[in-house]
Amino acid sequence: MSVGFRQVCHVIGIRTSRPCARHVGLRDDVAVIVDLKLRALAQRDLRTIPAAFAELGWPGKDEAKFRRYLSEQAAGERAVVVAELTGWFAGYITVVWNSDYRPFRDAGIPEIKDFNVLPAYRRQGIGSALMDAAERLVARRTTIVGLYSDYGTAQRMYAKRGYVPDGRGIMYAGEPVPPGRAVRIDDDACLMYTRELT
Repeated sequence: MSVGFRQVCHVIGIRTSRPCARHVGLRDDVAVIVDLKLRALAQRDLRTIPAAFAELGWPGKDEAKFRRYLSEQAAGERAVVVAELTGWFAGYITVVWNSDYRPFRDAGIPEIKDFNVLPAYRRQGIGSALMDAAERLVARRTTIVGLYSDYGTAQRMYAKRGYVPDGRGIMYAGEPVPPGRAVRIDDDACLMYTRELT
C-alpha cells in the first residue's frame, strides 16, 4: 500500500512561552523526545487546535475543518495523528485513505495530507515523529510537496527521508501541468513524491 501527502505550511511566529522538546538519547538511531505524545484526534481538540492556528492568523484551520476530520476519522476515511508536547498542542498530520489525486486513488495509494507543526515546535523532531507515525499506517508512501519557499523545510525533510519525485512532473490542483502552461505558484502547485518501505 502507498500513501500520498499534501502539506500547507506557513512560517509565522508564535509566543515562545510553550515548552521545547527535550531529547534524552537515541533509540534505533531516532531521537527520543521527552513528554511527546502522539494520539488520534479527539473531541477536545475541536477548541484547542483551531485556537492555536487562530493565534497565528492562519486561515482555514477552524473548528468546522477539525469537526469534519473527526467525522472522517470515525468513518474510517481519514486518520489524524495529533502531537502534544507536555500537554500543549504542537502539530498534526492526516492520512486520507482514498486520495482525490487520481493516480493515487487509481493505484489505491492513501495520501498524507494537511501536515502542520506550529512554528515554535519546528526543528525539534516533532514533524519527524508525526511523519513516522503516518508512515507506520501504510506500507508504501507518497507525498506532495509545495514548490515555494514556505515549503523549504518540508522539501529538505522529505529528501532526507528518502522521498523521490514520482516522475509525473508539476501538478496543479491535482492535475498535471502540460509543458508551456503557466500556473500560479500557490498551495495547489506541487510535486508528488514517493518512498517505498524496505
